[in-house]
Order: sequence, then structure tokens, then C-alpha cells
Amino acid sequence: MRLQNGEDAVQDWKLHIWFPHAVPIRTQNIEQLDDVSFEGKRYASYQISGAKIYRGENLELVGIGKVSLAYDITDEIYRAGRDTNMLFRWTLYLSSGGPLQGSVPWMEMHEF
Repeated sequence: MRLQNGEDAVQDWKLHIWFPHAVPIRTQNIEQLDDVSFEGKRYASYQISGAKIYRGENLELVGIGKVSLAYDITDEIYRAGRDTNMLFRWTLYLSSGGPLQGSVPWMEMHEF
């Protein structure tokens, strides 16, 4: 997950990531939080945070270096993602403004 900072420096940031609970997740240096429910579906919850991001700076939040998150796809998880509305969800909290949030349909997270 990548962030391109705009005009204002960000003093602190925090990223919450939610994966469908049925998906096995492996993490490195990411805090696991209590599970949550969105629209009646259970999600595993993770959080990372960091310090200053300078104006115009690019930052790799997850995936490079000491912070990583990986998941496995089985036939069962593939079918569940195809047959239901499974979503990957995230919210990025920045000290310089309101939260940014989004979601991606699970079937768009990978290619087969």
C-alpha cells in the first residue's frame, strides 16, 4: 500500500486494514486488533502507524522493508470471494486532516 503526500506535511499517521476473517493472514510488525463486523460479516483487524511524512514524499506503508502482510488463497476462499461480496477495507488517519477510507472487492485483490 503506497501513500503520496500532498501539500502539507503529516506529523503522524495510522493505517487500519480489515481482511475477511476467513482469509489466513501472515504479518510482520503489524499490530493485530480485535475482530470487527461490517454489514454482518466478520473481519480480522490490523493497525500500523508512523511518524512524519514530508510534503510530496512517497511512502510504502505495507509491503516493503520491515512491515509486511501476506495472505493465502485456497479453493474454498476463492469460491467464497466469488460467491459473496467479500471486501478488503482500509482507513488511513492523518494528523493533517480527516480520515481517508476505501474498500476493494476481494476478487480484484489478485489475478488468477
